[in-house]
Amino acid sequence: MRQCGGYRRENSGKWQCSTCLNGHNYRQSTKTDNLTLAQDFAKNWYLGLLGKSNAGLLEEEKKGKKFEEAARQLLTELPMLTAGQRSERYFNDQKKRLE
Repeated sequence: MRQCGGYRRENSGKWQCSTCLNGHNYRQSTKTDNLTLAQDFAKNWYLGLLGKSNAGLLEEEKKGKKFEEAARQLLTELPMLTAGQRSERYFNDQKKRLE
């Protein structure tokens, strides 16, 4: 089992940490450019994620809006967003694309 890895992104001096738990990837900035502090942060962050995972709380955090919910919301708001600037055909095309 892979634990926690550290890396720096291009154009950033801050250290990042990442891990994979239950098939999901997690990433977090350590908000420091000091390697020792970054390692301590990453260790604590990983242990916190592991504890949430073992308690069954981690999956709830990963759940967000589903595409269907977002698409349904877009279709209801699209007429207001375009304010009469689009034809009915445009709306029908968008609806077909999103269904």
